[in-house]
Order: sequence, then structure tokens, then C-alpha cells
Amino acid sequence: MPRWTGPGRRSTAPARPPTRRAGDRRGCRPAPAGLTGPDPVHSSDPTRPLCRSFAMATQHATDADFDSVVRQSDTPVVVDFWAEWCGPCRQIGPALEELATEYDGRVKIVKVNVDENPDAPAQLGVRGIPALFLFKDGQVVSNKIGAAPKASLKAWIDENV
Repeated sequence: MPRWTGPGRRSTAPARPPTRRAGDRRGCRPAPAGLTGPDPVHSSDPTRPLCRSFAMATQHATDADFDSVVRQSDTPVVVDFWAEWCGPCRQIGPALEELATEYDGRVKIVKVNVDENPDAPAQLGVRGIPALFLFKDGQVVSNKIGAAPKASLKAWIDENV
């Protein structure tokens, strides 16, 4: 059956299944107790991935708690201003999660969704995302705009902390 590919156009190519992103829990099945990976033996449907319950290493801040979470922090804070629709933001998300785990206790990594919280980015003059700001003692020490590989982000944090 033809499917629409845009205004006035049709394609006879079969529709592709939706792609899954890291952390996407839609359509997953609950894991048996104590299981953390794929288990085809105990699965009722091995084509559906297991839901993995895991704690995010990054924290989330809102306009209401931005000062208490970021500016009044005893440890340095990297703030990631991002949005769900932003491809580069989603690209650096996993790297920031890994860095949050690596820097646990030494540096906090906080994410602020600019669509839901427009005041904090406006106060800092954020015009493009992803925008990373490093706060130390409540003040902005450095900022970085755009996506970068994990090694580059780590080097940026290390040189400013």
C-alpha cells in the first residue's frame, strides 16, 4: 500500500519501523526481577526490548530551583541548556550522563529544558542550544555552545574546574 511522503507525493516503499533512542521506554516490556539485559528465554516477545530502570546521573533544574541547585552549590556545576527537539542536544546527552557518573561528588551536571524553563537561559543570554555553562562559587566560569565529543567536554570541564 502506498504511503504519503510529503504533500502530493507517494512512495511504494514499505514504511520503516520507528527508530529507538537511548532511554526510550515506549513499547518495552517489564524485565523479570533481577534481570538487567535482554533475556530471550523468559521473554514473551523477544522482539520487544526490556525496560531498564536506572537512575539518571544528571540532575534536572527548573526556573524555580535554578538558584538553589546551581548558584548555591558547594561543588562546581555544569549546566546543559537543551530541548527535546534539538538533535545536537540529544547527541551529547549520553556523554553528559557518563561524565556525571565519572565526576560524581566533584562536579554536578544539571540539565535545564529551555522550552519548559525559559527564564534561566534568558538571564544568561542563551541564544542557541546546546549551551553548556560551568558555574563555580555561583559565578559563570566558562561556557561552550554546540555539540562536542565526550573527550572534548571532559577536557573543557577539567581545564575550568
